[in-house]
Amino acid sequence: MNYLGLKIETLDVSTTAAIISIAAVVFTKESGITDSFHINISSDQKSYGRTVSNDTVKFIKGLPDDIKKQISSDRVDLPYALNALSHFIKSKNVKLYPCSFNSLFDIAILKSAYETCEIDLGFNVFNVIDIRTIYTLTKTINNYKMVHNPLTDITGICNEFINLI
Repeated sequence: MNYLGLKIETLDVSTTAAIISIAAVVFTKESGITDSFHINISSDQKSYGRTVSNDTVKFIKGLPDDIKKQISSDRVDLPYALNALSHFIKSKNVKLYPCSFNSLFDIAILKSAYETCEIDLGFNVFNVIDIRTIYTLTKTINNYKMVHNPLTDITGICNEFINLI
């Protein structure tokens, strides 16, 4: 199976949250991670109906400086980022099973953003695998600690998942 690991950083916790960074990795059990994608997004997303929470902004401001720098450089607008992710997904030319550590967060917010911008999501939400649920069902302890850099986090999460499957 070919998997697509997805991770985002946002400025809110609702499905309408402004997305400030998106990362994705493609992987298989046999080959491990074979490709990656990362893009930072402008926080000015009010025109797309995306929301910002003061508590989340405060949390982001409290992250280590190196992480803040990594998720705030080279920002693009939201539709550009979503189209870039869709292009990355479609360029693989294989069926990818999307997965996330918390699909009710990452996938739900991505789906909402794609719908708001009227862009094709690029994958079927009915095929989503929630990695956190798999850890719970198998009573496996996830040893990866989030650092809130989406590419670093999804790489770590998926490497742990590869070892589990």
